[in-house]
Amino acid sequence: SVPWADVRVRQAVNFAIDRAKVIKNVYAGEADFSSKIPPSYGDWAIPDKELKSNYEKFDVAKAKALMKSAGFEKGFSVTAQTIASGDYIPLSEAFAEQMKAINIDVTVQPLEIGIFGKNATVGNFEWSVTGRGMRGDPSGYLADFDPATSTYKAWFGTDGGYKNDELTSLLAQGLAESDPKKRHELYLKMQKIVMTELPTVPLVAPMQFQIARKRVQNMPIDIGSTMRYLRSAWVSE
Repeated sequence: SVPWADVRVRQAVNFAIDRAKVIKNVYAGEADFSSKIPPSYGDWAIPDKELKSNYEKFDVAKAKALMKSAGFEKGFSVTAQTIASGDYIPLSEAFAEQMKAINIDVTVQPLEIGIFGKNATVGNFEWSVTGRGMRGDPSGYLADFDPATSTYKAWFGTDGGYKNDELTSLLAQGLAESDPKKRHELYLKMQKIVMTELPTVPLVAPMQFQIARKRVQNMPIDIGSTMRYLRSAWVSE
């Protein structure tokens, strides 16, 4: 069993992350705190105030206490794979530096995107610093925790893997529910479970900018940066 099979270790990692510092130093202030559903998804996400005061509060003393409680006061060493391009390397290095406060020695391993993607697909990593793009429905952000998916089987279907029966049930309810208000409640509840048990640990959500003239109509914001939605835009006279 690996150290992070203990929820207290995962919680310690979470509380040892100074996200405000990451946002300032890596993104020059152009990023936000993020739940499993990012802030760009509007009121589906856990509110920013709640993230900063509770779920993602920077608290090294609490993190150290959790590590001690879990029997890992002296820490451990781990390799974190990441993508060898863009902001992934400075983000991973900033994260690794902050883990020293709780005696976790993180070696950042930048990989070419093809190798990184292959490893992520089959679960061939200890830690993986990756990104999650646009999803057409809030369910897409929680699908990683559905035991029926290949991602779940690769990431959690081994010794020390993560499983929560209540979350599994809520995932099915969320897909079946058609009432928007009830869906909001279900996905908020799911987020609070994963932000407490932290099978994955959200870091930050970088901002993206798009500029368009007033003549451009019906141009949606695409946080995946693929621009595939341009086909729906048009230019007025």
